Amino acid sequence: MPEKEKGDIWGVSFTLSEPGAAALRDAAIQFGAVTNPSAHNLIMYLDENVVFDAPLSPDLARNIQSVPVKNLVATTGSGMKDKERRLNSRYI
Repeated sequence: MPEKEKGDIWGVSFTLSEPGAAALRDAAIQFGAVTNPSAHNLIMYLDENVVFDAPLSPDLARNIQSVPVKNLVATTGSGMKDKERRLNSRYI
């Protein structure tokens, strides 16, 4: 269920397993997403349909270099006019 994040930003939180977080971290490092996050999208599928497609946030790219991140938020912006989507880390 979408929730309001900081301010007027909407997002959906999700959690990766330990192996999933490690695999995401390893792939982000291997393919350069940690140094150029805006050029690397994370695409999420549900029943073979794309439900999210956006670049990693700079904060997540920086954090994931040192530790696998399990708790994430797929943000979609603040309204219909805001089309920016990013994958952000959430620290719980």
